[in-house]
Amino acid sequence: MKTGFGADVEFLVGAEKVRAHSHLLAAASEVFAKTFEHDANYKATRSLKIEDANPLPFKEMIRQVIAQCTRFYIRPALCLKC
Repeated sequence: MKTGFGADVEFLVGAEKVRAHSHLLAAASEVFAKTFEHDANYKATRSLKIEDANPLPFKEMIRQVIAQCTRFYIRPALCLKC
């Protein structure tokens, strides 16, 4: 998440853009999976606007979701760089 390398989804949180990997988020969360599957705006733009959220807690939430998804496949030290 820090570099955005390979990220394929962009969340617009306030004035900040948060990039992430949709396949990891979808694998870890049914809510993300359904959003990516059914949201017409996302399909057209590969971005989602998050209303009424602070970028820092949102980034931490995304990091935690990705860490949960990858903890069995990637060394835990690497998950902290997501």
